Amino acid sequence: MTQSVVPVWVTILGSTALGTVLGSLITAIIAKVNNDKNLSLKYVTEERTKWRLKIKELTSELYSMKIVTEEDKNKFDRLSAELKLNLNPYPNDKDKEIAHQLRLIGINPNDKTHRENFLMHVAYMLKHDWQRSKKEAGVHKEPNVDRKDP
Repeated sequence: MTQSVVPVWVTILGSTALGTVLGSLITAIIAKVNNDKNLSLKYVTEERTKWRLKIKELTSELYSMKIVTEEDKNKFDRLSAELKLNLNPYPNDKDKEIAHQLRLIGINPNDKTHRENFLMHVAYMLKHDWQRSKKEAGVHKEPNVDRKDP
């Protein structure tokens, strides 16, 4: 019976090569997963930034708008609809309150109270979203900020 003798250095070299290949493969997989997470977070963060900017622009225009003519009323209604389409479509009392204040402004455009309430609720919504974005990005460790506005 012939017994094959494999030199020790061949065994060590083979084990080292296998370990290197497996280590590289595991490293590549981890790097890909982390890269995918970072790209996803970057995309979501960028989209949220655009969303907040759009909400601020619409809010500013709606808040300062004078509703005197029928054309003004039509513009107010169009901008209100655009803002409402950017709010959470699911049952959410805070977002419903923003829509409610817009409706009240449309009914009585000279009542400053409704405009102030509208502005306050949008500001709380934006602050809540900003805090959530920072938390998800791991930028700012702060207790969970819940929208506890009026």
